[in-house]
Amino acid sequence: MKKKPKKQALEQIASDSDEHFAYIAGYTEGGAPYGVTWEEMGADELGSGVRKLYKYGKIYSGADPQLQEEDIFKIIIPLTQQATQQATQQATPQAVRTNMILEFCRTPKNREEIQTFLGLKDREYFRSEILNPLLEQGLLHPTIPGKLTSPKQKYYSADTKLKEGD
Repeated sequence: MKKKPKKQALEQIASDSDEHFAYIAGYTEGGAPYGVTWEEMGADELGSGVRKLYKYGKIYSGADPQLQEEDIFKIIIPLTQQATQQATQQATPQAVRTNMILEFCRTPKNREEIQTFLGLKDREYFRSEILNPLLEQGLLHPTIPGKLTSPKQKYYSADTKLKEGD
């Protein structure tokens, strides 16, 4: 199967390149690279983003992307443990906050008490972004299920057993 010229050029770029050279043919005795520059390679013809794919792929995922030209052109960006760990760290503060609320609500608390505990002032934000999702997920329960807007309404965590009169 004969390779297309563009595919060969992309493979050369992937094999040995840097910010100045699209293809490094070798190194001088002093260690300086020589080869085909990006301009000589015609990076504009290949797409000016090829260099950036390699540059930012390495930064964000820790590995070079894989370029595949078949019926369609594919770019595969491998995920590393570092990228996965960053996503986990971003999700953690929300999980910590949820656990704090559930622990705080082992005894029933009203909306204002929970909001104050979290240091939040905006009632609508608290209701829409924090309270309602916890109720929908079944993590918090209302003490008066039939009257969610009651001024006497309190909320307790799912694993708490209510005593009569709460």
